[in-house]
Amino acid sequence: MPILHRMNLTSVIHLKRITDLKPDESGRIERVDCSDAMVALMELGCVVGETLEMRQKAPFGGPVAVSTGGHVFAMRKAQAREVWVSSQD
Repeated sequence: MPILHRMNLTSVIHLKRITDLKPDESGRIERVDCSDAMVALMELGCVVGETLEMRQKAPFGGPVAVSTGGHVFAMRKAQAREVWVSSQD
């Protein structure tokens, strides 16, 4: 279920976790629930404001491949659930 996030009290956007994106779907990173493991991903460009694209999802709850900031990298599903994006439809 998407979370509503208020920005500037004038617009409401729907946020979803990147694990909810379908392959080839993209979104703008709006929030990163930072943990120790996320610091390395943030150094690769997984930061608020960047556009992120879901590349592939491994079956059975495995890692996901995403691209952002000119890099393609894999994330554990648990880490991917900590990144929230607004849809770029």
